[in-house]
Amino acid sequence: MRILLLLTAIILILAIIAYFMGKSDFVVGDKTLTFEEKISVLHNEEGNYTINFSTSGYYKIYQGLSPKSINWSKIVAEVSNTNKAVIENKEQATRLFFGVIDTLKKDTAIVSERLIPMQGTNNFRDIGGIPTTDGRYTKWGMIYRSGRLESLTEADIDRFRDLDIQQVYDFRNDIEIGKAPDRLPDDYKGEYTQLPIVDKEGKAYQEMKRRVFFGERRGETKELFTTVMSKFADSSALDFKPLFDKLLVTNAPLLYHCTGGKDRTGYATAIILSILGVDKETIISEYLMSNYYKYEKALASMDKLRYAGLDSETTSALFLVQQEYIEKVFEIIENDFGGMDNYLEVKFGIDEAKRNLLKEKYTYPAAVYLPTEEELVEG
Repeated sequence: MRILLLLTAIILILAIIAYFMGKSDFVVGDKTLTFEEKISVLHNEEGNYTINFSTSGYYKIYQGLSPKSINWSKIVAEVSNTNKAVIENKEQATRLFFGVIDTLKKDTAIVSERLIPMQGTNNFRDIGGIPTTDGRYTKWGMIYRSGRLESLTEADIDRFRDLDIQQVYDFRNDIEIGKAPDRLPDDYKGEYTQLPIVDKEGKAYQEMKRRVFFGERRGETKELFTTVMSKFADSSALDFKPLFDKLLVTNAPLLYHCTGGKDRTGYATAIILSILGVDKETIISEYLMSNYYKYEKALASMDKLRYAGLDSETTSALFLVQQEYIEKVFEIIENDFGGMDNYLEVKFGIDEAKRNLLKEKYTYPAAVYLPTEEELVEG
């Protein structure tokens, strides 16, 4: 009898596993590159760079350790009627910037990797090089966004040092930080500031997780996250103000992050890019890139939660950003505040003068880094 009961239990367990493994509603969608750029750069963990062009053409490539220090007297690669170039970088931790000249269109661009290759976190991004509506570009190497940093490897720490980040703003609550405190270089002399959004102790955060994981809000998770983004835009917006205040006074690279680097961090990035004059469509495209950079990690996390009986809608809402989240933010800004200009002034005290100051600090005209005729090698 006991053997029969044991066999029945085993069969039942296997059936449950098979059920969750074969659930047809576990659909995430393809890995989609939402933010398409004319020139994009990938930097792998071995240090090598791949420069991709949206169209085949003829390009000359120069390099340097910063946008200002590009050596225009030495061509490091030439592209002829193709759309890719590979640049070796033996100093793996050292970040390179590239000057690219389109020899047919006579255009010049400054580019670098947008995703910083970190083994211990998968959404560490530079928001530089993004075009604004007034013909400028956001500055490279000044503002970074990421997820939590507790698992940075020694190689990651070396890259972190190379970025010269002098301020770290942590949007997480006490519970999140207690479980996974940031790992920064032992010799880090910059500032670390906890800037908890909505809930410092983490009680509301824990309650929301409980209601989702134990079924009280299943099927409503997307609506729940839309409501959370609404709070960021309105009732909790003031929590983000110290970050924007710091941007006004600092001249050093700065990083802000939450746990996944997608919701609290995504809202903050949308506001910063809005301040700097980036159009709404580009901001939404950049926001959605969290799904691209976190795709494999999200799939793995969602797969694990299938065994807890969570459906694909719930897990997608937990681990992926949705376009309606960020559109809700813009809807509130437009409908409740009459537009971005008034919103920035009412919520954060950023008037036209402060906005112009931030644009001057964190954007640049395309011509500012162009080589002189004496510097440039044409051959």
